[in-house]
Amino acid sequence: MYQEAKEVRDITKVKELIIGLEEKKKTLEKKIFPIEELLNRFEEKSLDYMDKLLKDGVGKNSIARGLAGLDSERAWQMRDRFFNDGTVDNDFIAEGLAGLDSDRAWKMREELLKAGADKNFIARGLAGLDSDRAWKMRDDFFNDGTVDKNSIAKGLAGLDSKRAWKMREELLKAGASDDYVVRGLTGDYTTFVWRLRPKKEVYILLKQ
Repeated sequence: MYQEAKEVRDITKVKELIIGLEEKKKTLEKKIFPIEELLNRFEEKSLDYMDKLLKDGVGKNSIARGLAGLDSERAWQMRDRFFNDGTVDNDFIAEGLAGLDSDRAWKMREELLKAGADKNFIARGLAGLDSDRAWKMRDDFFNDGTVDKNSIAKGLAGLDSKRAWKMREELLKAGASDDYVVRGLTGDYTTFVWRLRPKKEVYILLKQ
């Protein structure tokens, strides 16, 4: 009898523990969001703020540069408007493509080059990109005597691949400033860092 009663109490405790864990899980799930959702919220706030700055008379060149990493339809509408109305320096639009590796971004880079954008700004706007297309453009720029090696170095910001480290060494040998090579580690201007999306869905806990 005593043993049976003890087993019943133990089972009851286990059930209570399980129920308690389930309740804690439900509470926790209310506090976690996909990082993608948080980034989208931040992007919307950023664009709202940029719209306000434009109304306040802030220079469009600065806004165009500040679009780096923003890949929403709303951000692209703003870029397209800047490109088409001729009131924004194309160089700043090019630099504001940092962190973007989409077909739309590459199409705009090509359009900017055809429109006479400075290749140095195009090179800086490759920051955060480790794709084959990005490397082909960097290699072309490296071999092009008209592109400053310092600009190529800055456009390596955020890259930890073997190819990136090899190019940094090659740039130093080719005369790039060590100051710019260092800047091209994490970036020193409008940055793509916050916006680079994880390849897998990551969850983070929001602070209360």
